[in-house]
Amino acid sequence: LTRLARYNNSATPDWDVTTDIDPNFSEINLMEQEGNNLYLAGFGRYDLSTDTTSDFILLKYDLGGNRQFAIEFKSTDSSTDPTSDKDGVVVKMGKSPSGDLYLAGMSLYDSSPDEWQKIFVAKLLYNSTGDGDIIYEIPLNGSTKNKLTDLAFDISGDLYLTGQIEGSFEGASTDALDAFVLKLNSSGTKQWSQLVGDASDNYNHGFLEKRGDDDSTDDHRLIDNFYLLTSRPGSYPTLTKHNLTAGNVDATRDFNTINSDYGSYYEIDSSDDIYLIGRDLSADIRLEKVDQNLSYQWDKTIGDPAQPEIPKAVLSDEMDNLLIIGETMGSVDGNTNKGGWDIFMIKYDRQGNKL
Repeated sequence: LTRLARYNNSATPDWDVTTDIDPNFSEINLMEQEGNNLYLAGFGRYDLSTDTTSDFILLKYDLGGNRQFAIEFKSTDSSTDPTSDKDGVVVKMGKSPSGDLYLAGMSLYDSSPDEWQKIFVAKLLYNSTGDGDIIYEIPLNGSTKNKLTDLAFDISGDLYLTGQIEGSFEGASTDALDAFVLKLNSSGTKQWSQLVGDASDNYNHGFLEKRGDDDSTDDHRLIDNFYLLTSRPGSYPTLTKHNLTAGNVDATRDFNTINSDYGSYYEIDSSDDIYLIGRDLSADIRLEKVDQNLSYQWDKTIGDPAQPEIPKAVLSDEMDNLLIIGETMGSVDGNTNKGGWDIFMIKYDRQGNKL
């Protein structure tokens, strides 16, 4: 059975409860709302003694570990009811500006030789005692590459989902593996959908957000536009800027000196300038800055030309100074290698000057 525990600062449990839920979740999401309640979401059987099939499940607990309610969300389409699915996952939870709680996830039906997947969006009303329902469903062509990546809201409470799809999506065919964005209003009515990609597989890394934002709380907000970061195996990452009106691409930036196979990391400062780091074609680390319209500002190459480096993070502080973290087999910025892979950190100001 799935267990939920709360620990204090001394790593001693304040309480420990056992939920009557099938522990065979693909993933469990835990979210604290307004400091008063805990929400546990996943995919499985709510009652092991009576349920023979699985659905989306949401449990609500107070901070004392007392369960307030449990909900099962069932499909509105009997032909593709998730109760027949073999597995599933609640990928994201998020709270709208009005306080309503949304769950977005995927279910998997193994119909050999193809895998069939479906996206679900469920809504729980603010201060609900257990009333909630699936408000939107998206049947997909079977593919193990299909993925739901992120969830966000705008200031009006409209919901945005993004991920990657192979085959077709909302009536449109993909070129290969494409990124998608879907906009729903607060009632679950579709506003628009967009595909982003080309003839190559495009892996979607989600909405870019300012450091400190958290897409599991009410801090994750899209104001006038949004950015998507995608990458292609054996190629480079691409950043696209989209408007909220129809999701159209307003600007594109190809970081074609970065090898996307080694990961890329971003940061957004207080002026909405964007910093991206990755491994360049010479196996050094490249840091590049673009403004909010994705226009080039400056770049830096970091590392030992004779040895490889791997990027790990780019962070900013309240003064918009940047901290670059990576690993190296060589000597970086006058610091001698200690043997094997070393971790290094370098700090720059927002103009690219080393501090």
